[in-house]
Amino acid sequence: MDALDSRFLRAFLVVAREGSIRRAAERLNMAPSAISRKLVEAEARLGVAWWSAAPRALR
Repeated sequence: MDALDSRFLRAFLVVAREGSIRRAAERLNMAPSAISRKLVEAEARLGVAWWSAAPRALR
């Protein structure tokens, strides 16, 4: 990922709003694995951890 593109930013916002990668994926018509992969790539690139995984939710 060379830059934080608009698709990533939209996915990030929907995940934050929904609190769930699965629900965000449904809303965005994307695979949950695609969203998860983008989040992991962005975390590694920026050196931050945005999410704390909990059973059935992200915090």
